[in-house]
Amino acid sequence: RMSAREGAAPQSSENAHPPLAAKAQASADGGEAPDDGGASRLAELEAELVAERRRSDRKDQELATMQSMLARLEESIAQQSKDAQSEQQRILSLERAIALQPGPNAPGQDWHSDLQGQVRAVQDDLRRKEQEALRFQALLAEELAKRK
Repeated sequence: RMSAREGAAPQSSENAHPPLAAKAQASADGGEAPDDGGASRLAELEAELVAERRRSDRKDQELATMQSMLARLEESIAQQSKDAQSEQQRILSLERAIALQPGPNAPGQDWHSDLQGQVRAVQDDLRRKEQEALRFQALLAEELAKRK
């Protein structure tokens, strides 16, 4: 295609840059010739457009990655919730078994204390995992908010 400087009206850049296209058309009609600044400005704008498209594509990829990470985090949290419910059921069944054991002075009391310690350890672990999942969820939400 012939450029505006060579005397022909631009074809595809008319819609993208109306003031430059009008100036080039005036030149083609015998009016004022476009100066070198107009052509160089058009080249600058086209370069900026290419750079912005690359930036936009990169941001789209980052967003897709973050969405994928968020989906995996949500799956992980859902699994942890299921695990927590399962552990809670296990704890309840252990507590029922403990309640059926003989009194404090009866044989087997050491087993009872050990079991209670295990129950507390499992409960503490569950609380820690839930707090960690919430912290990760907050960090991911914060990162997503920054990227928008």
